[in-house]
Amino acid sequence: MSDNVVSRSLEQIKACGKVNSYDVMHLRGNLFRDDVVDRGEIENLLNLDASLKEKCPEWGWLLREALVLHTVDEAGTGGVVSVEKADWLIDHISGTGLVDSPERFEALVEVLETARATPDALVMLALDHIKIAVLENQGPVATGRDGEKKVICKSDVELLRRVLYGFGGDNGIAISRAEAEFLFDLNDATADYENDPAWADLFVKAIGYYLLATAEGGGSARRVEVDEHKDEGRSLLSRFGALMRGAKRAATDNSIVVDEAFGEQNKKMQSQLRSAEVVTSDEATWIADRIGRDGELHENEKALLRFVREESHDLHPSLEPLLEQSA
Repeated sequence: MSDNVVSRSLEQIKACGKVNSYDVMHLRGNLFRDDVVDRGEIENLLNLDASLKEKCPEWGWLLREALVLHTVDEAGTGGVVSVEKADWLIDHISGTGLVDSPERFEALVEVLETARATPDALVMLALDHIKIAVLENQGPVATGRDGEKKVICKSDVELLRRVLYGFGGDNGIAISRAEAEFLFDLNDATADYENDPAWADLFVKAIGYYLLATAEGGGSARRVEVDEHKDEGRSLLSRFGALMRGAKRAATDNSIVVDEAFGEQNKKMQSQLRSAEVVTSDEATWIADRIGRDGELHENEKALLRFVREESHDLHPSLEPLLEQSA
């Protein structure tokens, strides 16, 4: 069918002001017929989304699938989201400064989960929205959370895991310095409240693995140099992310094969990281400056110090005073 069929369908839905499951089924069959969603098509979908008064649950799935297909799965990109596409996505889902709807926020998260590499701006946009939901109970994330203001609930932690780690999971894959700073800030802001126990585990392991992995030179698994294709996959952690993405695509209908691939590669990655677990002078300076910045050494920060002491075989001397406080 021609593109006119899609255009007419969009116009009819817009005139009604609502979309049902039959509309979505019809649209999907025509929109994805060539496994390509071009810029004009996705912008028409987003414009329609903004005008709708009633949306069926299937509409959100269509919107997310179309955005992922256009942003991540376009032929020739290797699953790397360019800076240009990231800027376009930010402009079109957060025109008011906040992401415009829960459906669009979920689409952003799925882009992060699906992509092999993304610019930092996309990740930080998602993290900032989680922070707004936790501290103010506002924004698109607040719609689906089950916690009170300034309390990190279980659904917040689950969403943070999805944003920080994407497809690779949180089995030791490193985050970036900006993400580590975000976690420290969120911990400081909620330290006096009864956060879900899963928050402490995420905080300690995410920052702990950041320190250990940057000593090895791995850095972030997904935020690699997105505009330098010759450098993709150079680090251990980037190679791990690429292999896992390939395993997912090669065995989407065989969970046993995928699980085995995760298990074997995670063991290999952990073994190689363990061989280089040295907290360097730069890292020690940063962590010593960052911990207790608000004037108090919080329990999660003490747990982080204990984790680093247990996992690293060569701690920098400047961390000794902090380690004594964490005992």
